[in-house]
Amino acid sequence: MTSLGEEYLDHTLEFMRLAIEQMTSLGEEYLDHTLEFMRLAIEQATRHAEMEAIDTLLEQWREHRLSKSEVAEKFSKCKLYVTCESCIMCAAALSFIAPRPDRPLAQQASQ
Repeated sequence: MTSLGEEYLDHTLEFMRLAIEQMTSLGEEYLDHTLEFMRLAIEQATRHAEMEAIDTLLEQWREHRLSKSEVAEKFSKCKLYVTCESCIMCAAALSFIAPRPDRPLAQQASQ
């Protein structure tokens, strides 16, 4: 018998897979570890997926010893897809790294 948390995780991951299918049908790309961010966010309920994504990217770029300007350039090319509106803390963090705003997928699909 599965726990409620496992059922929620399975349902959420299935929802994310569907979102990725729709995203790729519109010509968008995603990182291989997109679903891993979601899994981390669920297992660490107080740690939102946006913060996990930012920290993971920063860690990878530290390992490659990129300069601040190189990191800023890479962040400006990133797209982050979330299943709900970001909380105020995550929205502020995202505004500091200046990701490009993009139209919602639902809006793209309707055009």
